[in-house]
Amino acid sequence: CPVVLRPSAGPEAGGGPPPLAMRTVSGEDGGFRFAGLHSSLPGPSPCEITAGGGKYSRMTRVVQPGETGLELVVLPLGGIRGFVTAAEGLTGFAIRVSRKGAVRDGDVDGGFERTFRFASTDPWFQLKGLEAGTYTLTLVIRGEAHAVIEDVEVRPGEQTGPIEVHAE
Repeated sequence: CPVVLRPSAGPEAGGGPPPLAMRTVSGEDGGFRFAGLHSSLPGPSPCEITAGGGKYSRMTRVVQPGETGLELVVLPLGGIRGFVTAAEGLTGFAIRVSRKGAVRDGDVDGGFERTFRFASTDPWFQLKGLEAGTYTLTLVIRGEAHAVIEDVEVRPGEQTGPIEVHAE
């Protein structure tokens, strides 16, 4: 799992060069270490550390000088699959996926919204790259909302479904 560390405040605010970012990868046990950390950072200031990305959820946390024993939990991304039923033939549709903000590990998550577009007459859809959580799906056809399905649960590394979305 990739791990990136960068100063949370630095020369870029004053027009100077961007701060140094250090990268490493976690080991099989999930542990990670930044070699030469103290000599690479500009002074004793807080840093942001980000873990995850790609096929995993992303988590960012501010680390204070001298803080050790940091734990970042990243999980495999999941998804939703399903199909649309409509009285008229489909020529394309969109599924808007949203999740309300939540408190996780003491940090406030601002929520999430993304629209997946499908331009074919095939009624099946697959929504990939979603973090674990509870989502609301909105079916959009020709710019108008036709159905809303609430409380769709996505679990880490799993595909939820199939979900039937009926256009009204």
